[in-house]
Amino acid sequence: IMAMSTSALESKLESLREQSNQHSQALTQKLATSQSGQNLLHIGSSLSTLPPDLHALLTSLHPVLSAAESTDISNLKQLQTIVNVGNAIRVEKRRIENALD
Repeated sequence: IMAMSTSALESKLESLREQSNQHSQALTQKLATSQSGQNLLHIGSSLSTLPPDLHALLTSLHPVLSAAESTDISNLKQLQTIVNVGNAIRVEKRRIENALD
C-alpha cells in the first residue's frame, strides 16, 4: 500500500467525488432519455432528486419503510379485530335464531 500525504488523499477524494457526480449526471441523462427512464419519470419526481448512492437511498427510505411496516401491522391487528367481532356476531345471531326455533 502506497503512503499518501493528507493533501494528496484530499485531492484524490475530491477527484473521485467529481467523477462520481459526472457519472451520476451521465446516468441521469441516459435514464431521462430512455423509455425506462421516461417510465420512472412518470412514477416519481425528477431523477435529479435521487440520492447519488445506494447507502443514502437506504438511509433516507428507512423511516418511510418503518412507518409503512408499523401501519401495516396496525391495520392487520384492526382487521383481525373486525373479523373476530364479525365472527362473534354470526355466532350470536345463530344462537338467537336457534333459540327462537
